[in-house]
Amino acid sequence: MKLKAVIEEAKSFLGVIQVCRSIQKVCIIRFQANRIRFLSSVDMTEGAQVWIGCKTNYVFSDFRVDSSLQDKSITCEILDMNQLFHALKQADTHERHHGRQYRTEVRLKQQGNRPLLKFTMGGGMGQPDLSFNVFIRILCEKEIESIIAPPLDDNNLQIVVPNLQELMVFVERLKNTSCTNIVFRCQTNLSEEDDLLNGHGKRPRPSTEGDGGSGHTATFVVYAEHFLASFCLKYENVERVMPRRSEEDEDEEEPEQRNNVLDQHVSVTVEMKQFARFFAAVGDVNPLRMSMYLVDQRALVLSVHANNGNTTMVAYIPAMV
Repeated sequence: MKLKAVIEEAKSFLGVIQVCRSIQKVCIIRFQANRIRFLSSVDMTEGAQVWIGCKTNYVFSDFRVDSSLQDKSITCEILDMNQLFHALKQADTHERHHGRQYRTEVRLKQQGNRPLLKFTMGGGMGQPDLSFNVFIRILCEKEIESIIAPPLDDNNLQIVVPNLQELMVFVERLKNTSCTNIVFRCQTNLSEEDDLLNGHGKRPRPSTEGDGGSGHTATFVVYAEHFLASFCLKYENVERVMPRRSEEDEDEEEPEQRNNVLDQHVSVTVEMKQFARFFAAVGDVNPLRMSMYLVDQRALVLSVHANNGNTTMVAYIPAMV
């Protein structure tokens, strides 16, 4: 089992780890030839979770990985997130102070029977090299196969966040209040054509994410309150991402199914501190676009494209009971 690479983007690597730390104190990293994957936990059955994927050549250069698995990947659990965060923080500082000619190398090593990731930074200018050890646990194939993300129903309401910066400022301000919960509500806006066809025949063909706009919109409200005040952010016509359906799927749909997709009113309440902590960390990975799945009374799911399209992220935040 071998792993050797040079960190190409220490700041971006650090930002991803910060997002994972905001959700849980555990992180799983899968090193693959084409993609580096980060997962917030081995236990995917409860609690907030995050999955992040980065193009390998964006994070690393001179990347080599080898194992007994068919895809030659290595999957490990970080035993102490503070160790990893500190190592990457030093790598980022080192890169900014000394330039990219003194980048950080990471290798899979062993100390006794304990596997570890060794981060080594060239000293430069006659200075000694710096190194940091991050202890890990290598996951077996059975554990890797058991990691499955919770399924998302296509009929869940999905919208594109219209003004990400404004929402970030709003959430940041809420952190300084005594609000304990934050509520996300969404109501679909039906067009005249939808009203005429709703439940009668075939609905208009919807577009999907990335199609450049579907004409399907929704009213989106973010709300929080405490005993002295309430706070609200409202958008009247946000872009709605419609599920992908073929002509055959639409022909087989019952009228009631079509109605459920077109006309929806959902509400999700999540814990304020957890959401604010995660949302602040997302800002560190240069988000380009964010969409939200609202699973009524069950969960808020965020899908983020960041780092100029080199990073994708999905976070699952369960609703408060």
